[in-house]
Amino acid sequence: MLEGIEVLCHSSIKFSKGVIIYFDPFKIEKNFKDADIIFITHGHYDHYSEEDIDKVKKQEHQYGIQTMD
Repeated sequence: MLEGIEVLCHSSIKFSKGVIIYFDPFKIEKNFKDADIIFITHGHYDHYSEEDIDKVKKQEHQYGIQTMD
């Protein structure tokens, strides 16, 4: 494994080197509440899970979604 890169589940990846970045958080086991940035690649349930986003997002941050249409 590369330092600072962790595959969590399926396509869910956590990058933690300076900032905490999640890609497609899915099946997150506990409330980390540490994400500086969250990337969602597309709308399938195993890539865009509001329940799992809530487990990683910091409460004080605002988030937006940009689609690639």
